[in-house]
Amino acid sequence: MIPEPHIERWLLLDSEAFKKVYGKGCEKPDNKCERGRYKHQLLNAIYNATMTSPIDGTERIDELINVKDLQ
Repeated sequence: MIPEPHIERWLLLDSEAFKKVYGKGCEKPDNKCERGRYKHQLLNAIYNATMTSPIDGTERIDELINVKDLQ
């Protein structure tokens, strides 16, 4: 399964999985497609949940993918 067209948006769609990994849920992104929009939303969600550097939080993306409800 390959998420299209924005993997960052796909990662934000399952707030429960996000909460399991980062300790706090995230807002579901809208469908507006602007350059960098979903990357920015994902990094902000990681920061808001962990209060640490979002770059450090991206190291846990594989864990987030493993707990996502793919249905």
